[in-house]
Amino acid sequence: MVNRRRINLIPKSRRVAISLPVDQILVVGATVVIVLCLGLGVFQLTEKRSYQNSYASLLNQEKQINQQLALLETVKTTDKQRAARRNLIKNITGNQLPWADMFKELSLLVPKDTWLTELLMQNQSGQLAVSLKGEAVSQSRMAQFFSVLESSDYYRNVLVKYSESFKAWRHHFPFMGLNLPRST
Repeated sequence: MVNRRRINLIPKSRRVAISLPVDQILVVGATVVIVLCLGLGVFQLTEKRSYQNSYASLLNQEKQINQQLALLETVKTTDKQRAARRNLIKNITGNQLPWADMFKELSLLVPKDTWLTELLMQNQSGQLAVSLKGEAVSQSRMAQFFSVLESSDYYRNVLVKYSESFKAWRHHFPFMGLNLPRST
């Protein structure tokens, strides 16, 4: 085995003894520890403030979301009230026909130079039937009126009962009568 010994090759006269006082070592060590602790404290304080800001931002967002939810609840309640009103109106009107809409559509469908002189509503085998009489300047106006009536949402099964012509004021006025059963 080899015996290992430490050998200092620097002559004793040149050797400088480095001796640090223990007090200085303790002061330097304490200073390093204090600086490290202060740095860690500042870092933690900065992190704490960052978390507090994030938390405050989240609370603000939660408040805004709660306000939006309250608004949505109001809208939802309003929609429920409207639906209840619609159902009430539907229950009240039930099987009633939209007379105003039917008459408005009829008035919009009558072509130029065509006049309705009589309107009669009848119940025929459980279905509503509308009988019309009127005058037109030509058979083509009458045919035009019948074709637009057939395309209507309110009037179905357009039937011409009769048509006749007569002279008045030297103009030709066919007379028309029709039956308009409405399918329910």
